[in-house]
Amino acid sequence: SFIPAGIVGDWPLDDGEGETVADQGPFSVSGFFGCCNGADDNDPLWEAGRSGFALHFVEHDRVRLADYPAAHLPTAVTLAAWVKLDDYTNGTILNKGGTDDTGADWALWADYGHIGAGFNELNDGPHFTGETLIPLDTWTHWAVTWDQASGLVRLYVNGQLDGQGAFAGPIITSSDREFFGQHLPDSVDEDFHGYADDIMLFDHALPVGEVRALMNGTRPQDREWLNTAGDSSGALAPGEAADL
Repeated sequence: SFIPAGIVGDWPLDDGEGETVADQGPFSVSGFFGCCNGADDNDPLWEAGRSGFALHFVEHDRVRLADYPAAHLPTAVTLAAWVKLDDYTNGTILNKGGTDDTGADWALWADYGHIGAGFNELNDGPHFTGETLIPLDTWTHWAVTWDQASGLVRLYVNGQLDGQGAFAGPIITSSDREFFGQHLPDSVDEDFHGYADDIMLFDHALPVGEVRALMNGTRPQDREWLNTAGDSSGALAPGEAADL
């Protein structure tokens, strides 16, 4: 099937059993449950997802993925996932870095009920938080985009701009691995409590039309025929509704 340039990871999380998650992107970087090989107390649970299956992260649960060159994204990135919150704690959904005392290169997280993102944490880089308090036990689509050319981080909830801010970049890349569900393995402050589905990573800032297309169920291999809806900058006027 067609896979466009720019997709770095595509984890549908529809495996439904076992202790690995398959990557349908071009680099086939599978994730592995828990802290180590074999079943352990840090394994997330397979449960019903928004479509198919999803992973439920309960307490100190995580998926770990190897570092790979395509995930080194100094000048642009998009992080996206379907999310359902169990509570209003602070927890990482997807990040690269932070295996020990280092901060994340880039991260998408739940920020006490809001979408959150951060960059260059080892160097006290910026954090960004959306405006909307997201209801518990409800599937919502989250996306964060950034590119150095615009210098803007944009946070989307259900295809609508929920916050933005300036970040000059570049993203400082490390050789640390990626994680789903937990940032620092020994930190309870970074545990995600909730469900994640259809996690995706791109090496460029998706325009708002493609963010909305992901939300509406278009898989990345279908992106060749997407049309960008609205302003390609992704900035919606106050009170403007997304075209869903």
